[in-house]
Amino acid sequence: MVEADDDTCREYKLERSKSYILAKSKPKDISHLKSRIFALNNNEGTVEKTWITLDGNAGRCSSVNLGSQNSFQEVLNRKGTLAHALAKSLKRSFGSPSPPYHSSRWLGYCLLILFFINSCIFVFLFLYRDNQITCTIELNRTRKKSIDFLTYEITGANCSRSDVTELDADVIYVYYHLTNFKHFASSLFKQHSKGQLAGKVYTNASDVAKCYPYDVIKVNGHERIIHPCGAYLWHMFYERFVFSNTHPKDGDTKYLPIDESWELLTKHQEYKNVSNPSYEDRVAVGNDVLFWMPLQTLYIREEKTVQTFGKHHLSLTYKRHAVLCHLQDKISSSSSHNGLENGHVIQWLSPPPFQTFSKLYGALKGPIKLPLYITVLKSHDVPNYPGKNSLILVANKRKWPFGNFGYVEGVAAFLATLCLIVACLMLLPGGNSLSSFINLM
Repeated sequence: MVEADDDTCREYKLERSKSYILAKSKPKDISHLKSRIFALNNNEGTVEKTWITLDGNAGRCSSVNLGSQNSFQEVLNRKGTLAHALAKSLKRSFGSPSPPYHSSRWLGYCLLILFFINSCIFVFLFLYRDNQITCTIELNRTRKKSIDFLTYEITGANCSRSDVTELDADVIYVYYHLTNFKHFASSLFKQHSKGQLAGKVYTNASDVAKCYPYDVIKVNGHERIIHPCGAYLWHMFYERFVFSNTHPKDGDTKYLPIDESWELLTKHQEYKNVSNPSYEDRVAVGNDVLFWMPLQTLYIREEKTVQTFGKHHLSLTYKRHAVLCHLQDKISSSSSHNGLENGHVIQWLSPPPFQTFSKLYGALKGPIKLPLYITVLKSHDVPNYPGKNSLILVANKRKWPFGNFGYVEGVAAFLATLCLIVACLMLLPGGNSLSSFINLM
């Protein structure tokens, strides 16, 4: 074998991705090659890089004892990967003295900009809050019977400003507020039937299995598909409220009109295009489906919900039937439509992100003098959650149908403070690199 010096090897060495070919033996046909360097194994595990020319002459350039062919392959792969090139690039970037796009001073200026943005948001909401009055009343009194009428009084003590004597606004928005509502996950993960919300009627339990265990219910011993199904819908908030300037016990009470129109309740709502099933479809399925929006006429024989062999068997009880009957008054209205298409149902369908949330109930025409009396026509069964149920009135001289934004104001103040503190640390003398900032922290 003809020995070749290092200069000869370098002269014929091609680019990395083409020059190294792993093989256990020399290729049989080398007629298509002008020059190439091969990595060859011998019996002792030594890798030899051999240069082969077209005329058959070969020159051993060098030999490196790497132990095995796999070790040599790992070296080649590691040198040729994109990750290796990226690592080099990052090393050059962070290794250079104070690159402008990685310096703590540059990040400090960015945080100062964020500080001014959040400060502007906070100041705007703070000034805007002066035009807004929020009154909150908890509705947690224990009812003495299944159908109860509870009256609550709202005064300045229940409002954000205790000296207020009048809700001075053209529109006063009414929200109901629930805390620790245990079925919120059913809405968050959309455990309902899209087909049912579109007006389709299913008679096969497998079509609504996503709603389990609120997919099938026993009515007088006969299983029926729940329409619409799902735990979140089944436990819809069903309280109704009426408002007056005098206590109902005083007699000759004039109740204030409240706007529960479909247009108000469905504004910016995701499910505003839901549909009720047709009358023909309802009649065709007979007793195989329980339509409870609106509730079909039923004679209920008392049954209990039981759990057998790990399966939950839901039964329609007297108490639940009474709740569904009272719910019909809320979801049957000429102004807010009927059944699934009702504005309250569409408002309820929008998934709450947390267990504590508020929903728009309606709007009163202002201004309204205090005290204001609220009569609850039905008390929602919140103690079982356990949770709290409250009513919120928002009066703003400017139209703001999104409720109390005190949480947004608090978040803006927190972010502004955090950005200012971190920016000051980064912009301190000597804090011109990320490492120095970390040391300060």
